[in-house]
Amino acid sequence: MRGLSFDTDVLSLLPARGSRRPGVWSFVASFGSVDDLYVVLTAPAGHDISEYEDDVDAWGNRLKHTQDIVRVDTGRVDESRD
Repeated sequence: MRGLSFDTDVLSLLPARGSRRPGVWSFVASFGSVDDLYVVLTAPAGHDISEYEDDVDAWGNRLKHTQDIVRVDTGRVDESRD
């Protein structure tokens, strides 16, 4: 198709004035690429993350079944690993 182009630079697809853009650039500066994405979930003040364990597990399981995601590690901030 004439006039159709693909941009493999995901960062260029971010809104120019988006509030998340500085965070993504900071991530790339620290880690070098967006090949790996780290998501940190925290509980609101006055609550413990263990109260949301079922929600966190469901979210992780949905990601594991997403076509474009190769691997999900739902490791918690403790001594365990999966």
